[in-house]
Formats: sequence, structure tokens, C-alpha cells
Amino acid sequence: MENVMPLKLKGIFFDAVGTLIRPARPIGHTYARVAHHYGVYLEPKQVEKAFQEVFARMQWRPSASVPQDGEDRTWWREVVFGVLENFSVGPAFPFESYFAELYELFARPDQWRVFPEVPEVLSLLREIYPLWVLSNWDDRLAPVLEGLGLLRVFSHVWVSSRLGAAKPDPEFYRRALKKVHCEPHEVMLVGDDPHGDVEVPKGLGWQTFWIRRPERDLWDLVDFLRTACQEQGI
Repeated sequence: MENVMPLKLKGIFFDAVGTLIRPARPIGHTYARVAHHYGVYLEPKQVEKAFQEVFARMQWRPSASVPQDGEDRTWWREVVFGVLENFSVGPAFPFESYFAELYELFARPDQWRVFPEVPEVLSLLREIYPLWVLSNWDDRLAPVLEGLGLLRVFSHVWVSSRLGAAKPDPEFYRRALKKVHCEPHEVMLVGDDPHGDVEVPKGLGWQTFWIRRPERDLWDLVDFLRTACQEQGI
């Protein structure tokens, strides 16, 4: 599904969650654990299912609804509220306190894990290409990456709440290109979402590489780049 020609790149964008990092524990487990702080028991697997359904439903956002101040609390508040609507938590449940605790919790590096091959692959690639992060996230991402030892590898971290647009809106990719002063064919986006990280940017002329764990990880990206460069005499 990725482009093969042309390969001469001026830089590589990386998605964050699912590509570089993952939650340290399943989202449903964390939501349920925090709810227990407020006296409510939720079954983690049911919460996980509800989260995935709500998150998928809310992923598309018109540019006018995406903030540019680095905060994205309103959108995440709607996600969390949508998840809890599936459960009887009772009218006395302190939702605002619950949401605030979750929002701050996911700003902590210890709530995330780096995929095993990521540090070595990024260190290799940074010797050849400028590397950037391009993610549907907010200003919590950079401190998370810093705490995980990844921030120094990247020239810049671009998040939707600063760009004012979010995947898979084509405007998101256009704004990212303007930031790095590149044409679409001069960059590659590496990510795990077949639509937002592959199909849409590919349709806009970007080069793409689809991460499909566990079958395909960042070492496969290295092999792909090496083979393509050899075939093209680069």
C-alpha cells in the first residue's frame, strides 16, 4: 500500500501511538482503575470495547473544531463521557474529577511503553533523514516522548492541537508540509492506521509505510528503504 517511487526523501514523519509507543496497560484497564478511585467498579474489557467504539466514532473532526493552542481537553472529555455513557455510574459520580485525573495520567511517561525496536531504528534513520512526529494529539505528547528518551531524535513534534486540523482531514497533511517546507513526494509518513497514515496521505502524493504489528515493524521500514535505495541507485 506504500509508494515506491520516487524515494528521494527530505524527511520522514512518524505517527506516535501504535507506531512508536503504546499504552503501558490497556486503556480499559486504566479507565476502570481510575473509576475505582471514585467508588465505581467497571469491568476493564467492557470499558476497552466501549472506548474503541467511541474513539472510532469520533476520529473525524472538521478543521474548525480542532484547537491550535496545544490543549485538546474538550475533545477528550467527549470521548471519556461517551465511554461512561455505556455504564451505570450514577448521577453522583464526580465526572469532572475523574476526567481530569485521566487526562493528567496520560501525560505521564510511565503510562506509555516504547516498542522494542524503536530506539535503535530511529538512531539509525536520523543519520540519514530529518525525522518528525505527526500525531493526532496535544502538548502532552512531547513531554511523554522526552520521558521515554525519544524526543531528542526528532527535529520537531507536530500535533493536531497545534496544527488546527486532525487526521484524516487532508488539511492536516497540507499544514504539516508547510511547516517543513516540502512537497508531498519529498516526505514519507510511517504509521499504523491504514486510512489516516496510508490511504489519505498517499492520495495526496505522500510516500507512506504501513506498520502492522506484529507482522511488520520499523525494522521492515529499514529494509524497505535500503532495498528501494539500492534499486534506484541512491
